[in-house]
Amino acid sequence: MAEANPDEPVTAVRRRRGRTLLIVVLAVVALALLALWLERKPIATDLIDRELARRGVPARYEVKRIGFRTQRLEGVSIGDPQSPDLTADWVEVDLTPTFGTPQVREIRAGGVRLRGRLVNGRLRLGAVDKLLPAPTAAPFRLPDLAVALSDARLALDTPAGRVDLRVDGRGNLANAFVGHYTAAAPVLALGGCTLTALSLEGSVTTRAAQPNFSGPAKAQRLACGNVQVAAISSNFDATLQPGLDGWRGQAKLASEGVKVADWSADGARGQVDFAGDPTRTSGSLRLVGLGVAGPPARTPHAELGGSYVIEAARPERLDQGPATTATSIRFDGGLTAQNVALASAPRLGGLADSVAGTPLEPLARALTRVATAAGRSSDMHASLTLATRGGAGSVRIASAELTGAGAQLRFSGGEGVRLIWPAAGTVQVDGQIAMTGEGVPRILAELHQSAPGAPISGLVQMAPFEAADARVAIAPVRFDNGRFSTVLTASGPLAGGRIEGATLPLEGRLGPAGLVLNPRCVPVGFESLAVSGLKLEPAQLRLCPVGPALVANGRVTGAVEAPRLRGTLGSSPITLAADRVRFGGAGFNVANLAARLGSAERVSRLEVTELSSTPGQGIGGRFAGATGQIGNVPLIVSDAAGRWRFADGGLAVSGGLTLSDALKPARFNPLVSHDVALRIRGQALTATGTLIEPQSGARVAAVDLRHDLGSGIGSADIGVDRLTFGPGLQPEKLTRLTLGVIADVNGTLSGKGQIDWNAKGVTSTGLFHVAADTLAAPFGPVTGVKGDIRFTDLLGLVTAPDQVMTVATVNPGILVEDGVVHYRVLPDFKVAVASARWPFAGGTLTLRPTVLDFSEEAARHLTFDIAGLDAAKFINKLEFDNLNATGIFDGTLPMIFDRDGGRIVAGSLTSREPGGTLAYNGQVSNADLGIWGGIAFDALKSIAYKSMSIQLNGKLDGEMVSEIRFNGVSRGTIKPVATGLIARVGGQLAKQLQQLPFIFNIRIRAPFRGLIASARSFSDPSLLIQDQLGPGFQAEKPPVQPSASENKR
Repeated sequence: MAEANPDEPVTAVRRRRGRTLLIVVLAVVALALLALWLERKPIATDLIDRELARRGVPARYEVKRIGFRTQRLEGVSIGDPQSPDLTADWVEVDLTPTFGTPQVREIRAGGVRLRGRLVNGRLRLGAVDKLLPAPTAAPFRLPDLAVALSDARLALDTPAGRVDLRVDGRGNLANAFVGHYTAAAPVLALGGCTLTALSLEGSVTTRAAQPNFSGPAKAQRLACGNVQVAAISSNFDATLQPGLDGWRGQAKLASEGVKVADWSADGARGQVDFAGDPTRTSGSLRLVGLGVAGPPARTPHAELGGSYVIEAARPERLDQGPATTATSIRFDGGLTAQNVALASAPRLGGLADSVAGTPLEPLARALTRVATAAGRSSDMHASLTLATRGGAGSVRIASAELTGAGAQLRFSGGEGVRLIWPAAGTVQVDGQIAMTGEGVPRILAELHQSAPGAPISGLVQMAPFEAADARVAIAPVRFDNGRFSTVLTASGPLAGGRIEGATLPLEGRLGPAGLVLNPRCVPVGFESLAVSGLKLEPAQLRLCPVGPALVANGRVTGAVEAPRLRGTLGSSPITLAADRVRFGGAGFNVANLAARLGSAERVSRLEVTELSSTPGQGIGGRFAGATGQIGNVPLIVSDAAGRWRFADGGLAVSGGLTLSDALKPARFNPLVSHDVALRIRGQALTATGTLIEPQSGARVAAVDLRHDLGSGIGSADIGVDRLTFGPGLQPEKLTRLTLGVIADVNGTLSGKGQIDWNAKGVTSTGLFHVAADTLAAPFGPVTGVKGDIRFTDLLGLVTAPDQVMTVATVNPGILVEDGVVHYRVLPDFKVAVASARWPFAGGTLTLRPTVLDFSEEAARHLTFDIAGLDAAKFINKLEFDNLNATGIFDGTLPMIFDRDGGRIVAGSLTSREPGGTLAYNGQVSNADLGIWGGIAFDALKSIAYKSMSIQLNGKLDGEMVSEIRFNGVSRGTIKPVATGLIARVGGQLAKQLQQLPFIFNIRIRAPFRGLIASARSFSDPSLLIQDQLGPGFQAEKPPVQPSASENKR
């Protein structure tokens, strides 16, 4: 059995007492805790209010829950009640109980609205700032705190504009936060740039205390001065350092349209990498422009790539510019463009035309061909460095290369090309320019410039360039301080020909005022020059400036005084001279050009008062006041004016001229032409034109001319197509030779002629057809003149022998029909008439052979023979109703034509044996005739004559004296003219007289053309009265008894 312990009861009592005390204490604590729990909200409210009051923060809230872990406030508002800085629908804070101060495990909030301002780079949250911990020197770190945000928004006012931000997410801010954000800014304006309708949306996460933002961003437009970017979109990913003082990331960019000054792009895309801190950010970029276009060029694809550095402001002097503390930007990289089309390339098309026909044309065409092809599509690459700070900056192009159409233009070496702004003298050049490739001259230029704006010095070398059959060489050009000198040598085509060894010294300077070239006279020359059969001997000319220099102020003006050139054209010697040749921007002008071609005995000449060129049309222009003559061709060209042009290997001339006879006195009057077209190619000269009578404008002839400049052999075809004479055009307008010969011509002239010339002389032939309906000649009206005229010397108006002309009628007062004239035209304006014959009243009228001289005003003698004239037919032809006659007559009519007209001298007609009869049947009153007059007229009523002669003298257009003598025996009855005894005696006498022969002598004075009318008036007095009184006269009706009749008892 165990032994009992005497202290055991005391210990038990003590234990019981301790438990009772503990229970009492715990009960008290529980009661106290219960009291606190029951009063937790008032206590919490009091604590919060005292802390807000201590910090001076006005706030409103409602405590909804105070628990061991979760505390919830609702209706939170901090700041001015009218414009609170922060509001929240609700806020919950989860606590973790610990021995000591509880730890905040998580903060949750919903419907948060926070207002903030960015001032001097610091975020200001108004009254909320008073609740934040005081700043310390320790680096910023995201708190190790779990948060959960629902519809949390920040309205941030910045100097650039307002930004609205919304965040939804949950997680530990330092390591595992995952959320979603949206941001929007209607307008952001900063540093002269304006960003419109910016919106961002994406995810935000944290890892290892580093926040990460990613997602798309969009903006409607970005405008920075003359930079305009439309429809911007980006997809970015950026991570911040734990202290939010550094960043890294990348962004992909795109836009639908970009415009920078005069440049534009249909769109752009690219990628930017960045890493840095507030003092320095660097990275790489790659930007691609689509459809890039500007004044100098356009390209479907341009790419800018390289590295960049952006540094915070610090005082520094940039490239000699003013000191600045602005943020600096530096870019090193390259610019690449493909299929570049130069806008200036089309303008090169006029380069070849401006030097057409010169040795520079093949060079210009080769350059134009390459430049045009390269300008349409070439590739470009440039290495460049850009540095900017504030308003100052510089761009340095270390190297550049342009390739296209097999040619390459490269810049490299030295310091490159530096463009500096805004300092004066903004460009500095130091390097080499090389041009190589097929179809372009090889050029190497070394350029040096000590400072921006300083003079450029260097050396330019060009290898001799050959294109087609042209060669151009330039001596090495050394220049310093803008001054240079060299010699240009050229050989090649010139205006359809060729020039060899042309030399032109060049002296000048290049400065701020531009290029000044050849300020004083220089000798120019050539070794040989051949154009269209023209070969000039070596010549030296003196080229002088007109004004300060040959080239100055962008203008070219010069002159060659009194040039004299010698050579040959074909095998003929030629000399060319002028008073002055002046040229400039408006072309060139030659004053008083004179050309002589051929030997002294057959020299061709040409004088041109003014010859000028027209800019932009190759070698060509206008001329005026030209006169000339081809060899010994007796034709002179004067008053020629029009256009000229070297093209297609020859000279083309068009315009108008006057053509005159070289002989004096002239055989024809001057003619004009307005459509002359002349062309010289090689040694062949051709010309066409239409000759016109200047007063009437009638088309006289078409001329087609050919001439060999070398041999001097040529010809001209002359075509006359129905040249019509009438009231508007008479032969005397064409030639003086017809004056006084023919007039009032109505008819046509057609035919062809040809003029040939060579060293031996000039020949001309032609065949023409004359058809004159009517004309007036000194001997009377003529109709129906027809015939062909064959000229053996057209210019001399000489025909072949036995030319035949038919004449329908000639009416010198007596109508003569159906004549045939045989003639020939002799030299010196003489016409030899072999014969002219007309049927005439049963006989013939024949002109004796004669020569008519039209070279001077002299009397022309024509003698007409009449043979076998039948009096009965002649009377019948004249329609004498009261006169009948028979008999055959022969005679001669000598005529003289002079300035007073035509006249018959000692003309005579004599009847052939055995004579004939004459009977007058008209009514005659014997009362006034007397006895013998009555007997005579009774005898004329029927008389048989044995002989009759008629003598004619007088003017054809004046008084004609006709003496008619005939004798014969009356075959009729002679009536007495008295009554009574006297009548019976007279009757017996009349019977005796009737057996005797009568002799009549009749003298008639009257105009020749009225002679027949006078004779008819004897038988019909009314004709005479009608002629005197006019067509209004009507004969009185005859009485019952005739006015002349026997007396009635």
